[in-house]
Amino acid sequence: MAIVPFYSNVGEAISYGLELFGTLKPIDIGYGSISLTSAYTYNYTEITKSNTAVIYRYTV
Repeated sequence: MAIVPFYSNVGEAISYGLELFGTLKPIDIGYGSISLTSAYTYNYTEITKSNTAVIYRYTV
């Protein structure tokens, strides 16, 4: 019989995100048209609990 250590990494996190998107419809300027598109993305992750545990497993 042998004792083998087994490491477990269990954690919890909360993730927040925001995405903004805007577009301007094509505007005719005589020779063609102009359009504008813009996008912004914000992400934030907060680790709320971090834990590393050692679990001993018995093998035969």
